[in-house]
Amino acid sequence: MLLRTEYSCVTIRSGNEFNKSVHLLRFFCRAVLAVLPAARYLHAVSRKEASDLPLDDGTKKIFLNMTSKNGRPELISLLQYMKNTTLENPEITVRDNRIVTLDEIVKEVKQSEEWEAVKMNILEIGIEKGRQEGLEQGLKQGIYAMIQDNLEEGVEESRICAKLQKNFSLTREAAEEELRSFMKETIKKP
Repeated sequence: MLLRTEYSCVTIRSGNEFNKSVHLLRFFCRAVLAVLPAARYLHAVSRKEASDLPLDDGTKKIFLNMTSKNGRPELISLLQYMKNTTLENPEITVRDNRIVTLDEIVKEVKQSEEWEAVKMNILEIGIEKGRQEGLEQGLKQGIYAMIQDNLEEGVEESRICAKLQKNFSLTREAAEEELRSFMKETIKKP
């Protein structure tokens, strides 16, 4: 699609009321209106058959040309801020309370999004760690069950170690350590 528009998004903080009866759409345009000189265009909906007859449904569209420098300085500064959301943007010539407040909201949203990403990363790390611990615990239980079963059948310890090496891909030293660990555990149990 050739038309690239960005809808004006208002962050509605928890507890703020939003008037749903407002019928005003703002389109922030970077490309299509670039050939037109003004920064702001107002468009009201009309009937196709009678273009001079507005629909009177209250809907108005405001097209804001983000590439234009022709318009009120406050609007031009806002549009430049929308292109590069930082007050250090050299294109912003008017830093009134509205732009400063908008910048605070944008920073809050960005920090919230960054924190969400950090929380998700922490959660993913926790899940992975839990999964690893679960696998290790399950592996340990499987090794101990095999040792116990073989001991109950009178299999020699050297043969048990060989089976552990084969079935659990352990080194000889690791298999011997698992057998010693199992023996200590069973001695501790009453």
